Amino acid sequence: MASVISAGTTSGTSLNLTGDTSGQLQFQTNGTTTAVTIDTSQNVGIGTSSPANSLQISKATYPTVQLTETKIGRAHV
Repeated sequence: MASVISAGTTSGTSLNLTGDTSGQLQFQTNGTTTAVTIDTSQNVGIGTSSPANSLQISKATYPTVQLTETKIGRAHV
C-alpha cells in the first residue's frame, strides 16, 4: 500500500488523500490510475507502482524522454 494523492474527474473525486505508514507515496489520475510512485529508497516510477531504479519510466508502447533547451527550443534525447 502507499499514501496516495488522487485527482478524479468528478466533483466528488476531484482531490482525495489517503495515508498509511508504508513510507511510499503515489500520485494517481482518473481516481485510480497510478501515474507516479516514490518508494522508500527514493526510487521514482512513472507508469509503474514498483520502480526498480532511481528513475524508471514504463509505458506499453514507445516510452520516450524529452529534454528541451528552452532558450533555443531544441529537444535532446
